[in-house]
Amino acid sequence: MKKKIDEMSKEEQYREYIKAHSNSDAINAERKYLRDQEKRRVERSRYELNNKKRKKYRKNNRENNRTEKNSNFGFKRKIRRFFLIILIIFISLAGIFFSLTKNFDRKDIGNRDYGINPVAERELKNYRNILILGSDARRSEGYDGSRTDAIVILSINKKNGDMKLISLMRDSYLSMRGYAGEGYVLSKATHAHAYGGAMNTVSMINRNMDLNIREYMLFNWQAVSDMVDALGGVDIEVTENEIEDINQYGRETASNVGSEFTEITSAGKQTLTGVQAATYCRIRKNSGGDVSRGDRYKKVIQAVIAKGIKNPIALNKASKEVFPNVRTNMSNGRMTTLGIMLGRSRSKGSISWPNDYYGGLLNDGLWYAVPTTLESNVEWLYDKAFEISDHVPSKVSREISQEISSSYSQ
Repeated sequence: MKKKIDEMSKEEQYREYIKAHSNSDAINAERKYLRDQEKRRVERSRYELNNKKRKKYRKNNRENNRTEKNSNFGFKRKIRRFFLIILIIFISLAGIFFSLTKNFDRKDIGNRDYGINPVAERELKNYRNILILGSDARRSEGYDGSRTDAIVILSINKKNGDMKLISLMRDSYLSMRGYAGEGYVLSKATHAHAYGGAMNTVSMINRNMDLNIREYMLFNWQAVSDMVDALGGVDIEVTENEIEDINQYGRETASNVGSEFTEITSAGKQTLTGVQAATYCRIRKNSGGDVSRGDRYKKVIQAVIAKGIKNPIALNKASKEVFPNVRTNMSNGRMTTLGIMLGRSRSKGSISWPNDYYGGLLNDGLWYAVPTTLESNVEWLYDKAFEISDHVPSKVSREISQEISSSYSQ
């Protein structure tokens, strides 16, 4: 039975129409219809293919993003762990140094007039300069009223960690306060501590040399000997002429520090005991005078710092036995930061000051190292120690320079 028109599909209706109207227009219409159908099928296939590609791309992109996120997360986690470890190490080191530095003999220098010039304060803001003083006090004597056989400035560049040691000749002819805070006098640098203690020495150096020192450490030969022994000795290159002097004065040093002296028999690099190292620092008569003594003192200081950083167990022993005999005005916190700075510092050599001087007897019959001139020696110091070539000495330093020149010319 023939279907009703409403029951036919559009294609069946169209074919019935063609049968009923078999002419060229109908044929062309059928061809167009078929082409349109094929075009739609191709477009549908392309869409489905592109849609599959898009889904695959999205899937791959999601996986890549997840991988990248996981990678970034892993990298960030490693960075966090690294900084956490650094923080733990820093806190541990700070705790160790804080514990080690609690036994120092602390004595505030009282008067806060350090004699620091504002220009020097500004130009040296990146440098921490600490005064190291070696007293000639014997084992049974106190520090008060003693002279300083060794005057060394430990200078640390706070930005890059460069460390330099600047030794000041003990016989340098400089301006300082006299006994009991009386007016300023010209005398040997070694006398400043005898006249007014560490404060007088700090102020003397700042006023004469345009420095910014606020901190000091003071010890005697006993402390040097005990410190070196606590570290198991220090390695020092000893020359032939130094051996003779060490052996000559070694027993005197041993008597002063209450220990035994063993003679040195050969030149070259060797491990010195405490008494030998203390004597090595003291000698000067036949071993290069005051300048060479300052250089030897700096070598021992550098050796002690280097060995102490590598041997915290020995430092712990020294903190109990030696540090109580070392006087300082640095707080526990400041000593701790100094220890951390020394741990990351790099030695950049040493400097002896004054660079240009007259060495000889003055009117009082004593031998002095007279800076010629103080002003030019201050300029030289800034250039060599702090790489500041355009420093203009302060008014106070220039006035002292004129006073020294006038006194010397007389």
